[in-house]
Amino acid sequence: MALVRCTCLTSLVPEADGGLTLRVEVADPDCGYVVHRLQAELSEPATPAG
Repeated sequence: MALVRCTCLTSLVPEADGGLTLRVEVADPDCGYVVHRLQAELSEPATPAG
């Protein structure tokens, strides 16, 4: 697997119900796998560290 350097822009978007949505924008189509892994990591429930 080759290493790919990807640049992305992130922002928090307020929702009508008071929550927040994380928006990730990636301009380079070669970064699809990186975005897929990021989405998978962010979708997992948080666990306490330590």
